[in-house]
Amino acid sequence: MDVDTGSDNTSIDDKTEDFCENPTRDALAEGLMSLLKPTVDQLDERIRAT
Repeated sequence: MDVDTGSDNTSIDDKTEDFCENPTRDALAEGLMSLLKPTVDQLDERIRAT
């Protein structure tokens, strides 16, 4: 097994700028929120009614 003397792996520090501008992440977050929001709103209404 060869010893890796130089690090050619990408670190998380290299990807921090790309994280905020990821359209896939934004689409997934929007989809999850649209699934969860009606349930949270319904729970909120039921809690207020008690």
